[in-house]
Amino acid sequence: MLLAPLLGIVALAASALAAPADQITPNVSKWSATRDDLLARDAACAASDRARNAASHHKECSGSAVADLTQVDALRTQMLDAADHALSGGELDRRDVRRLRRLAAKIRHLPARQTGKTAGRYHAKAAALGRACRLLSSEAER
Repeated sequence: MLLAPLLGIVALAASALAAPADQITPNVSKWSATRDDLLARDAACAASDRARNAASHHKECSGSAVADLTQVDALRTQMLDAADHALSGGELDRRDVRRLRRLAAKIRHLPARQTGKTAGRYHAKAAALGRACRLLSSEAER
């Protein structure tokens, strides 16, 4: 019984401090990158690191290496998409984007049969995205 009046006082005080309803913005908003060249760099570096780690441990952790296949592929795709946006926004030049595409093409598609051995091969190729990471890192420093 004593709790109800106390809750009423707290609710009244909280409502006095609250902003008017027309000043409240919803919590959901669309996120977009402000620097697509940096997003491409981060995706390339993350894919390279993940692939290099999975390639070096695929024998003792084959399940983890297989699980990393889709993550590396998603990061590769994100890198290419962000690079295309950076090209259209003038943050990267055509020559660098063409070079990124050539590096990404060395990986191609995910293996049809996903085993520890095929994952190790894929990740060994995907570690080449380290060159894409270095290329984009040098671009960001300019």
